[in-house]
Amino acid sequence: MSGHRGGLASRCAPGGRAPRCRQGRASPAIEPPKSLLPLKKSASSTDAGKRFERPVPHEVSAMKRILIVEDSPTMRSYLASALEALDADGEAKIDEAESGFEALRMLPRNSYDLIVTDINMPDINGLELVSFVKRNEAYRTIPLLIVSTEGSERDRERGLQLGADAYLIKPFEPEELKEMARDLLAAS
Repeated sequence: MSGHRGGLASRCAPGGRAPRCRQGRASPAIEPPKSLLPLKKSASSTDAGKRFERPVPHEVSAMKRILIVEDSPTMRSYLASALEALDADGEAKIDEAESGFEALRMLPRNSYDLIVTDINMPDINGLELVSFVKRNEAYRTIPLLIVSTEGSERDRERGLQLGADAYLIKPFEPEELKEMARDLLAAS
């Protein structure tokens, strides 16, 4: 957790601008580290005259941020090299996770524009990851692309029913992956 050293801050920022500050005093509620809950002004709730909303799952920026979840180092490298030059205007920022469990640890730390996941992985498999992401309010709008050797119609349907936005069967050409990723990023 970036900037977090094990303690929880209980004081307000100067001017009472912290999300749980009331008239310059700290709230008795325990707050998670700011790196886990980025706040953005909105009209959803009020606190000391300021308006804030819940964490934003991801914000579109000039450079796209993609999370690749794949247990095979060779396939992770292949996916990353295909997606790095995704944008004509620049490169995509690629983060890699070698398991679904590692991906779950990374999600609160960064804002992702796309998640590309395999199905067959240790710990938490790709279908469990898809299910978690789509059921979680903070992440459900992130497009998900499954890339797998599981090519039966039944596997494809299951992945899409759980909430994946697209399904690509291995082996594939890098251009196929890029095209699907571009389409998902454009639609989000």
